[in-house]
Amino acid sequence: MRLIIAEKPELGRAIAKAILPGAAEKDGMFEHDGTVIIWCFGHMLSLKEPQEIRSGLERWTEESLPIFFHGWPKKISEGKEQRVKQIFRQMDRASEIVNAGDPDDEGQSLIDELIEYHGFSGKISRVLINDNLPENIQKAFNDIRDNDDFTKNGTVAYARQMADMAFGINHSRLASIRMHNRLSIGRVQTPTLGLVVRRDELIDSHIKQKYFSIEAVGCANGSDIELSFKPEEGHPESRNEAEDIIRAIPRRVKMRFSEKGKVVNPPLPYNLAVLQAEMNKKHGYSLKDTMKITQELRDDFQAITYNRSDSQYLNETHYEEAEDVLSCALDNIGKSYPLDYGIRSKCFNDANVTAHHAIIPQRKRIDMKKMNTRQRNVYEAIVERYAMQFLPPRKLAVSSSSLDMEGGKLIYSATRVVDEGFRKHFREEKKKQDEKLNGYVPSGEHEVTGISARAVEKETRPLPRYTPATLVKDMTSVAKYVTDKKIRQILLEKDKGKKGEKGSIGTSATRSDIVESLIKKGYLMMDKKNIVSTELGKSFFHALSPEIASPDVTARWWLIQEEIRNGKKSPDDLLDEVIRQFNAIRGDAYRNVSLAPVKRKVEPLGKCPVCGGDILPGKGKNGMSFYCSNYKEKSCRFRLYENMKRFRDCGDEIHIDEDAARRLLEGGRIRARLEKKDGSMINAYVRLELRNGYASFAIDGFPKRKKNILDKRMEK
Repeated sequence: MRLIIAEKPELGRAIAKAILPGAAEKDGMFEHDGTVIIWCFGHMLSLKEPQEIRSGLERWTEESLPIFFHGWPKKISEGKEQRVKQIFRQMDRASEIVNAGDPDDEGQSLIDELIEYHGFSGKISRVLINDNLPENIQKAFNDIRDNDDFTKNGTVAYARQMADMAFGINHSRLASIRMHNRLSIGRVQTPTLGLVVRRDELIDSHIKQKYFSIEAVGCANGSDIELSFKPEEGHPESRNEAEDIIRAIPRRVKMRFSEKGKVVNPPLPYNLAVLQAEMNKKHGYSLKDTMKITQELRDDFQAITYNRSDSQYLNETHYEEAEDVLSCALDNIGKSYPLDYGIRSKCFNDANVTAHHAIIPQRKRIDMKKMNTRQRNVYEAIVERYAMQFLPPRKLAVSSSSLDMEGGKLIYSATRVVDEGFRKHFREEKKKQDEKLNGYVPSGEHEVTGISARAVEKETRPLPRYTPATLVKDMTSVAKYVTDKKIRQILLEKDKGKKGEKGSIGTSATRSDIVESLIKKGYLMMDKKNIVSTELGKSFFHALSPEIASPDVTARWWLIQEEIRNGKKSPDDLLDEVIRQFNAIRGDAYRNVSLAPVKRKVEPLGKCPVCGGDILPGKGKNGMSFYCSNYKEKSCRFRLYENMKRFRDCGDEIHIDEDAARRLLEGGRIRARLEKKDGSMINAYVRLELRNGYASFAIDGFPKRKKNILDKRMEK
């Protein structure tokens, strides 16, 4: 039997549709004619906690540091035991396993670690699937490889897991012990905090400087035009200096004007970072909000492709599918545009596609009435951004001229719209130069007459505060803030070939969680639309050693990871480097610094359906719970737990996080995996149900699996 293990449910089902079209899903897997397709739910294994490996390490003491284990052992992740057992039962039957993890380091590791943990000794193959189109999946299976050719990539991911674990444990424990506060230090988290702290301190220390800008007007070729003085060294700081420049500007002069055409192409399709930035700017959605909404669009509606992508490019084969995809998607949102499918956008480029491609709509009929407002907003944005690829570019004509003067130049520039192109249908926020009205002068030498100038007093402005959108953008290009040229070049080399990633820290899948984590820990906070650092965040960041508070760590690790990939080093070599660095700075690190505990504001998740009190998150012996603030004053018994039973007489356990709790309290429903009477498992939706003041759940529908007419027609 051949066992195909996919990384995610949606990929497993797409593989089944492509290569086992007659098979039906049963118990979360497909089986037909000697082939079984099953899937993981992300990482099914995780590194063991130190105390699970050696007793006594649950206590945080300096004497126990550094903590590390060569070949750091793994365990089955909590809550995934049943699925792992199911996968292992299929491995016991298999003569061949096909690793269908994502075609990146993490995807390789995710399946390899399961195979190794089980001890499978049969044939292992590798299939590289970049998207879920049936024909592309079929092509990938026609080009199946030997898994041994890719195991080094998985080893790199394992090395990074061990290094991140050791880095976080040792630095967090040492800092917490010496600074008398429970603190958290991470390879990506800490430099992200540094971005905000440094920006805030630059703003707070900014001293306004007065300067004078010189603006002039005149007439050329029958049009009133505006000109500006561009100094060689800096704007004049006194009115007298400005007046001297104004007196030197001629009242009448001949200038040579030149025209150039400018083409503005539609923006590329979204990756997650760009989508998060736009949704934050346009609708005020947090980074986590957009991540959650896109996951709902995938899981509940199968409306979009993989949502955690870092790529804005598509495979060439998507071009051939585009008309069918967009006609369906635009019909879903009730809009139409004069799309020209003869236009071949630069987004269609196999060479620029990484492990994933850009986020685009799926070819699927959707009842938009079932989407809430936030889901519709995000879905429509994704559809429209893809539709833009088949509209003509915006065409402009730009006229420019300059006149050399003592100490600078008199500059003229004007833009004329030749063809609005895609902007006829998608009005983007205009840039300042588009808003500036200026008379347009054609090419040639023209006399400029009646020139008069004035000095306008202005003040220097500090950089703007970070917003979630701009912070994520800077995380994708953090190298620009690195002063060490060697480290900056390493960060840029790390992202070579990744369009949209220019010396980055974190990944599309982790950045929003990192920012949210910094806020939850009290290091950052939201101030209206801005993200700012707290006093705790500032004092904590400045207490960190520069060696671990910068993106340098990511750069140095990457060099070792590449040597691991090339077989020159082992994963333990990266772990040893982490410990070497820790030992090098631990002597003086975090000493003579005491941070006062900060009381963090707890935001309510919703209102109690029993008494109307606030529902608050909290931690107990059995994990997270969501309790009513009136549990003492009014003895309110309502509470949701991280893992809850559906009914008293039923063994179904439903996992609830903060997002799920909010949705249930708003009267919505969440997806759950339930057990039928015959012991098989099904997917269902459940909503909150009260029973004598206690929380329970009622089934509220099932995900639709029937194919609609359009799907059937397209399969033919």
